[in-house]
Amino acid sequence: MIPDEEKLPEEIEKEVDEKVKAILGEDGGMGFCHLVWAEKKRSLWDEYGIDWKTPAERYPGIIFD
Repeated sequence: MIPDEEKLPEEIEKEVDEKVKAILGEDGGMGFCHLVWAEKKRSLWDEYGIDWKTPAERYPGIIFD
């Protein structure tokens, strides 16, 4: 698991973000961030064994749209 204060390695972040964009496309409007985060979380776990926490998981008192 990567602690909240640590960043993903830049090359992994870029690769995963490109894959997520290829799967989901461009911005889908309100609430789309949750789909992006779910796909990113799945991809990081499946491909790298990284248990990444979404912003919604890290900050449960905040409402994201």
